[in-house]
Amino acid sequence: ELINYSYERKEDGGCCEVEPVREWKRGMKMLPEFKEEYIDSHCHLDFIYNKQQKFEDMDDLRKMLPFPKHFKGCISNFIKPDLWIYNDWIKKVVKDRQVLGTSWGVHPKSAGGQSETSMELLKNNIVNNREELKIVAIGECGVDLSEENEVPFDKQLEVFKFQVELAYELDLPIIIHCREGSGGDPEDEVLKVLQGRPNHPIHRHCFTRDAIVAQKWMKTLHNCTFGFTPLVTHSEWFVPLVKCIPLDRIHLETDAPFFRVAQYEEFAHPVNWSLPGAAVTVAVRIAEISSLSVDEVIRTTRMCTNRIYRLPN
Repeated sequence: ELINYSYERKEDGGCCEVEPVREWKRGMKMLPEFKEEYIDSHCHLDFIYNKQQKFEDMDDLRKMLPFPKHFKGCISNFIKPDLWIYNDWIKKVVKDRQVLGTSWGVHPKSAGGQSETSMELLKNNIVNNREELKIVAIGECGVDLSEENEVPFDKQLEVFKFQVELAYELDLPIIIHCREGSGGDPEDEVLKVLQGRPNHPIHRHCFTRDAIVAQKWMKTLHNCTFGFTPLVTHSEWFVPLVKCIPLDRIHLETDAPFFRVAQYEEFAHPVNWSLPGAAVTVAVRIAEISSLSVDEVIRTTRMCTNRIYRLPN
């Protein structure tokens, strides 16, 4: 039962500038039974720590807000240089068994403050700490032309290209943030940067465009995959995408702490933000649309994430 529909302005580099917020009766739904372990391929543990809830380590977070039983783990994205001051905390958190890997990069909203020196520092951090920080990807990075991003397009593109070349050099997947808005549509420009390496692994994060755009990406980039957040749980625009994009090219993600799903009893916690465990709601929605079992959806999307990020099965 939908009781309200509103919009919420997002901050700190969340993928969607305006997040549709559907206010459902808290805890009115329950997740279906399933047995497969699932992965949240994209979240921001440092955002949760910085603005929402301080926690010493993952055990501390699990005590406050337990994850569902079959949650295998997450890939945490560190994309805001201002938060890298938490380096000691990050090193402690990523040791946890449920932090399967991390990605490092500069979100296009943070590109304005970057210099050649700071980008070299990013590179050195990744090269020197790749094993300790469980680094499995570069990003999220890209171009954001929404009205909330004041960084000039040329500067965004410069910082993006540096990270793409770094990913090629280190043979790491690239997590893409590509957002249209009042400044235009950057899809073609982003694809132009990437099309020279059509087989490089790509995770197009928080995809919200239509099937035509998805097909363009799949045609241009043969190893391109797409991440979907709980934003899709009650979205009709998602239906044609499930029919267009092969299941083995889809990731479950939350973009936590964004995209809360309080309508499910398992996630009806009192805090006003999302946790990585909520990624399973995307699998439930795909199963509803495709008539597949939730276990089959989880198994196939987990294999996709393992393949792109080279995680053990």
